[in-house]
Amino acid sequence: MKFLKYFTFELRLRYRNPSQIFFVFIFPLFLMFAFSSSFGKSIPHYIENNIASILLYSVLSASLTSLSVQIADYQSGKIYQLFVQRGIKKLFYIIAQIVSFMIIIFCSTLVILVVAHYAYDYEFPKLSLLILFYLKLYLYSIPFCLLAMIIGLLAKNTATASAIAMPLMFLSFFFSGMMNSVSTTFRRNS
Repeated sequence: MKFLKYFTFELRLRYRNPSQIFFVFIFPLFLMFAFSSSFGKSIPHYIENNIASILLYSVLSASLTSLSVQIADYQSGKIYQLFVQRGIKKLFYIIAQIVSFMIIIFCSTLVILVVAHYAYDYEFPKLSLLILFYLKLYLYSIPFCLLAMIIGLLAKNTATASAIAMPLMFLSFFFSGMMNSVSTTFRRNS
């Protein structure tokens, strides 16, 4: 029951934080609009072919930047230390934070799918395919949440956590294949 209390507290707290709202909802939408306007004209069906990468923006920006900064904030502000003094297990609370981020990731990816549907005529996949995709997306997010946890716990402050997480996030974009359409377009134009 305590876990549910911590989880709901963290979930409400996440929606009150403007930087988290930016990185989880606005930043992935901005990247979707930027890449689709840049490459959508030269690559037919850009959104349909790259919706998985677009949804990956949400996972990476939420788990690497937002979560690591939040954990670093709790660590440097000695909030975790207060929790331990009050009998709350630190790892137990961090797991509640991660689960709250998973719910936020789910909401963010749904927003992206709805915007893609209305802005680019993206057709929603069948429910069975969507469930399989979300299962893979959540499994893919686990290492990034663990990496965010490590960054957040080792960083001395939120600025350091952000400085470490941002380059890792953009490298992950590159390694995830999101930049494949960029290189394809560059090869066609040269």
